[in-house]
Amino acid sequence: MHRFLPEIFPIDFCPVCQSHPDSLQHFIFTCPLKLEVWRLVWPHYFHSSLDLDSLSLSVQQAIHQLDFPSITLSVSSLDASVVIRSTLHALWQSYWELVFDKRPYSPPMIVTTIHRVFSTASHESYLHQRIPHCPPPFFQL
Repeated sequence: MHRFLPEIFPIDFCPVCQSHPDSLQHFIFTCPLKLEVWRLVWPHYFHSSLDLDSLSLSVQQAIHQLDFPSITLSVSSLDASVVIRSTLHALWQSYWELVFDKRPYSPPMIVTTIHRVFSTASHESYLHQRIPHCPPPFFQL
């Protein structure tokens, strides 16, 4: 941000972690607080649980090479690219809310938002398919 708005951002550090120079690589892959979001999202939607270095590499492969991990059975109706895309969207949105609205950056809240998006999408999918998202009531004659 410093390169584009030096009068607003006089120091070239990440506004989220405030400990590393701001760069695209840092923004998506190496910022500790953003990596925490990936760490919380990854095992919930994908089969692998990874250490932070491997996780950063897996996220990079998913984004740069479109090499997505397999999705867990509990969320098999989702596409892996949608999980990656939604997580990136939530990261960007939270970043801009911090920068312009001064809202605190909270990885658990970001992950809650991501889960809510997928839950809503799942319910909408059921509606489009005319499948009730809850079992029909039991009637006795």
